[in-house]
Amino acid sequence: MFSLYKHLEMKFKEDIYITRVRSGYSYLMLNSSYDGIRIIDCVSGEEKGTISFPEPDFSIYTWVVSPEGNKSYLFSPDETDYALELDLEKNSVRKIGLSKGFQAPTELCWFNPEFHILDYRDLVWTLKNNTFVKADLEAASKYYTNKFKRIINKFVVNKMEPSGRGLYVRSRKSTKYIGYLPLLEGQDVLKGILMEQDGNAIDIAHYKENLFIAFESEVVQYRCGETDSILRITEEEYFVRVNIIIKDEIGYLCVLSSTKDHLTDVTGTITIYQLQPGSSV
Repeated sequence: MFSLYKHLEMKFKEDIYITRVRSGYSYLMLNSSYDGIRIIDCVSGEEKGTISFPEPDFSIYTWVVSPEGNKSYLFSPDETDYALELDLEKNSVRKIGLSKGFQAPTELCWFNPEFHILDYRDLVWTLKNNTFVKADLEAASKYYTNKFKRIINKFVVNKMEPSGRGLYVRSRKSTKYIGYLPLLEGQDVLKGILMEQDGNAIDIAHYKENLFIAFESEVVQYRCGETDSILRITEEEYFVRVNIIIKDEIGYLCVLSSTKDHLTDVTGTITIYQLQPGSSV
């Protein structure tokens, strides 16, 4: 088990509801209300940039980031006719059209050699001529292999591990498991680190052999069948997201919480904890 040492805290007077890690950097990306994203360095606390959306009021349902940390795609649950492609090297954005029949996709995707993403109907979509279109059967079979079909048959993908080496998943049965499945050659894809839960878990991250699970009122740490409640929150707030940043071989747990009152005083808080073995002080 790891102990938490508070490293820094940042508060934002806006509705922050989703976060993603930029692989290869100590950067956490978060929505800036519904008008763009903000990029912060979780070790130094510096803001590294912002990217404004081409149009306001774009809510994010699916957000995937390349393992190389250079590209990212955002999809909305609303009836928009476009998705967004972020160039994280240039801090720029462009609109990508959606062909007829496209629906907000899952979090399972493939970036190399070409971007493909799976929807909830087992259809694979790809980017062609600045539009997302259905991939042909040969390309779909190349990416959405039997290995991934076995995973999707049992689990829903919450998000992908930043480096692309694994998936954060939850059982299709609401009262079963949540956890991490590594995508390692020669290993059973259904064998990973899984914690039984009651269906109320919100988000998940892992560091080494430990899971960090966010529920509305607490964050728990899980290892080898043992569960420990490591963070609790006031009745006026709730936990929203958890992510792990690794810098110089040190793990940092990044926790997003928000106030429940979204009408008069919404505040999103990012709290960063350094992970160390032993007892907290």
